[in-house]
Amino acid sequence: MEIKRDYLNIKSNIKSERAYYISLFLERINEERKDTKWKLLSARAIANKVGHLKTPEIRDFYYQCEKARNFSEWFFGRLRFKVK
Repeated sequence: MEIKRDYLNIKSNIKSERAYYISLFLERINEERKDTKWKLLSARAIANKVGHLKTPEIRDFYYQCEKARNFSEWFFGRLRFKVK
């Protein structure tokens, strides 16, 4: 499957597809957090949350979050680990 390289033209500081999707997560989650009691997140926090996912999985996960009723609730709920 051919991966589009449009992300290189959007922002100059984004050098990979993974960084592009992390920036999309960051913008969307921080947009929902404005004017609430929650602090805005950094790109590092998002990268740590999705660090165990491969890039194609991050892409699919982003589209799942977009389709969900509440983007950030789906994001944090699906990345929660169960403690045994």
